[in-house]
Amino acid sequence: MADIGDFFGIWSNAQTDASGIARIVVSPVEGRRVVVHLFGRCGASECDWGAQVARVYASDPAANDIRSIAADFDTPGGRKHITLTQAVGHALRIDVQTDVAANSGQHDFATSGNVAYAGDWENAPRVAAAPPPPVIPGPVGAPAVAPPPPPPPPRDDGWFGGSSFIGVGAARPPGYVAAAGEDCRPYNPEQVRITYTDNDWQLGDFAHRLLRFGTHQTAARLAAVILGYYHFDEQCVITRSSVVMTYWKRAGTVPKPDMAGADCVNLDPSAAKVDGSGDSWRVTAGGGTLLAFDDKSDADSAVSVIRTYHLSRQCFFARPDSKAQYWLSQ
Repeated sequence: MADIGDFFGIWSNAQTDASGIARIVVSPVEGRRVVVHLFGRCGASECDWGAQVARVYASDPAANDIRSIAADFDTPGGRKHITLTQAVGHALRIDVQTDVAANSGQHDFATSGNVAYAGDWENAPRVAAAPPPPVIPGPVGAPAVAPPPPPPPPRDDGWFGGSSFIGVGAARPPGYVAAAGEDCRPYNPEQVRITYTDNDWQLGDFAHRLLRFGTHQTAARLAAVILGYYHFDEQCVITRSSVVMTYWKRAGTVPKPDMAGADCVNLDPSAAKVDGSGDSWRVTAGGGTLLAFDDKSDADSAVSVIRTYHLSRQCFFARPDSKAQYWLSQ
């Protein structure tokens, strides 16, 4: 069974086959839609063949698991109908049917193969979901008009409906002021669920993988309980390239502790400071080391967050993984 998040990413085609496809980027967009961005081979470089909203197919009409996604592209070599399904390992199977131009002297053809995972979709350039609609000429002398937009997708709680959470952002309280150096991603807490893929227990919503616990199912289930208890709707990190500090917010603030049995360490936020030199910097708050960074600017950002939100407890979803953490305020 596949989750829609299993399709998100940058996927590389190592085979120089007749499809001409070099790379594919699959990503979520607003309205709980999925976009496929296609890159072809043009000699030694890549050609941008554009992006299209994908069609998403389940295994049956009542199922929530995703069987495949598909999209169509007009390319220099003809119109390509692309279908992506899950493959063994961290890969997607790609089936491509190419309709060549009429009078080209060639036959329509089909290719199949695998594309390998090559990175997170958020590391790829942002692109439009599709080109603007064509202009339809009217009667002579009348102004040209664009076709009417399609009706909005139905709003529901399933994976195929619409959701305002994708690309919108979490609510902010009056007078909200972000801490310096914040890097936060909103998500829909109502859509967070546990999945198990490639021996890895994960938590995520439609657009994001929030936490990974490897083979530790119990830790994943405990994390789901904690996220649900506090109704977090933003995940924040310092720094995203090499996460050291993860903290979570609800409506722009960090909640106060009130869940019994949590694995937490108390600290004094007013005492938070940075110590160190060179490429070794520690964040302390009246006791031992809370966080360790290679870059002083990241350590300074962590202190800013601790002081701004008055973080008084450093808590852990599962030890010894210190990165699987959350913080609570005074």
